[in-house]
Amino acid sequence: GKMKPYVAKAPLLDVSQDRSNTGYARTGPHAAPYNLYGTPRQLLARAPGAAKAGDIGFRFGPAPSGGKAATSYTARYPAATLKFTWSPGEKRWLVTQDGRADRAGEGGRLGGATIVIQRAHTTRSQFHDFLGNYTPLVRTVGTGDATVLRDGKAYDARWSRPSEKDGTTFTTASGAPMTFATGQVWVVLVNDGRPTTP
Repeated sequence: GKMKPYVAKAPLLDVSQDRSNTGYARTGPHAAPYNLYGTPRQLLARAPGAAKAGDIGFRFGPAPSGGKAATSYTARYPAATLKFTWSPGEKRWLVTQDGRADRAGEGGRLGGATIVIQRAHTTRSQFHDFLGNYTPLVRTVGTGDATVLRDGKAYDARWSRPSEKDGTTFTTASGAPMTFATGQVWVVLVNDGRPTTP
């Protein structure tokens, strides 16, 4: 509840279920709150003043030179682990979370053609649940290191986002644009390794 006033002040159109049930349905085998699904077409209809999607900085194209052959990559959090495994047959990185394959609602494996592991400074926000577990605050304005997984390779990269109004651009170690493979891009935000507030 403490976050809602910030959402109300943000430059966005709130089409959450708190405002209306239109465009939402509860379904599937999971208990609430993990069974709430939205229908994008209905949600967009609730936001007639929404701007069209802008350029967020991603560039797609042939793979840059370099990169190291990789069959898997693991991103670790204090209480979770994401593992990405390259599937040559599907030409994408399949996702496993805490040792279990991530699956879509219809049962297929989840994954992306490009996985970006973006290292950003993470601290504790002022928001927490009723048990006292704090929501992390990830600083995505500035610059930092990244690892980009595509086509069975891992690339050292840099990210840059000058302000909250700008998209994030990614470059190779040499400074050339880091191109992504055509298809889904997953951006995984992990701590950059500096100390966090407990």
